[in-house]
Amino acid sequence: MNEADVVQPHELTHTECMVVVAVGVLVAGYTLYMTNFGYGAMLCSAIAGVIALCCGLMIRLPFVGALVTLAVFAIGFVLHMQVPLPSVLIVVVAGVLAVKSKPWVGSVCIVAACVMGLMDTNMYLYGVDKPNRISIWLLCMVISIGGGMGLWLHGRQQRIGAAVAESNRRRRIARTLHDQVANDVNDVIMMVEYRLMQSGPDPQLERIRSTSAHALESIRRVIVELEDCEVSADAKPPSRNRDIHNRDIHKESALCRKAREYDNRLHAAGFHGELLIEDETQGGGGSEANSELIDDLMHELFGNMMKYADKEKPYFILVSSTESQIGIGVTNMVRNCELAQSGLGSGMRALRERIHKIGGTLEMGWDGPYWNVQASVPVI
Repeated sequence: MNEADVVQPHELTHTECMVVVAVGVLVAGYTLYMTNFGYGAMLCSAIAGVIALCCGLMIRLPFVGALVTLAVFAIGFVLHMQVPLPSVLIVVVAGVLAVKSKPWVGSVCIVAACVMGLMDTNMYLYGVDKPNRISIWLLCMVISIGGGMGLWLHGRQQRIGAAVAESNRRRRIARTLHDQVANDVNDVIMMVEYRLMQSGPDPQLERIRSTSAHALESIRRVIVELEDCEVSADAKPPSRNRDIHNRDIHKESALCRKAREYDNRLHAAGFHGELLIEDETQGGGGSEANSELIDDLMHELFGNMMKYADKEKPYFILVSSTESQIGIGVTNMVRNCELAQSGLGSGMRALRERIHKIGGTLEMGWDGPYWNVQASVPVI
């Protein structure tokens, strides 16, 4: 199922929060004053349970829950015309003002106003005994604070869900850029280099190659930025171990996928040979710098094969991955040794220096007309 098909939960607006708290105040006041007319604790507890269900409905469907709860209050108002509405409205105003801070703060203020301002005085005057007063006090407090905390938790869950959805969207865009756009641009670069190798210097092809290389570098920077902004500051990030594990699985699969993609391009260009992948990891891949180094190494090796390898002779490529290192071996016959010797220089030397800095090795040399490369890059 696509992410777009998932219905996101409804997020409460500021107005909806005020409506919920205001209605909660009304039903709390209704329960309070109903007890003043001689109803027993059992009936009050049952009505408090109904109010609790209404509050739960308000948390899930604010406006529908508000209407249902108001209906309950209206029935009580019709049956008991003596309810002093001005006192209830005072509590409503207090709740509306308090909700501008946090819903749960408003709930605490509502409980304090109901209990301290009304319950202790009026219930004492109407002769309600102390045990029943305590029970009703606790019920009102649980309903009010529970409803307010439910609103707060609901809003927090909304923010986390929005952050996760945004992270998934960034990850999907980054994957599309990497697997489709970047690879297509890289294909253009390799085809242009192959045409330059066949036809010689061409200013127009050189401009195409330069522009494509610049575009590819920009795409890579965008991918890195997207991957670095996956989790919103309001959402709780995953644990370090799990994050590293997920990233490593992504890099491991990317390594194998990239090797096969390069191999397919060689076959599409008329080359023939064998690619062997030996994967002994359960999620290895290394750091961002390590992954970038592997990408650059594979791009250089396969690009050199496209430019200098003999299509009539088979090539052999070995890509191995263990928990501690990644190995890449390439053997191919070149068409023109002199041309290849002049071209297989600065790029490979720069890569060898980068690999040596992290404790790896890169060995390359000639065996007659065959060009051999053996690279071992530690997982960091």
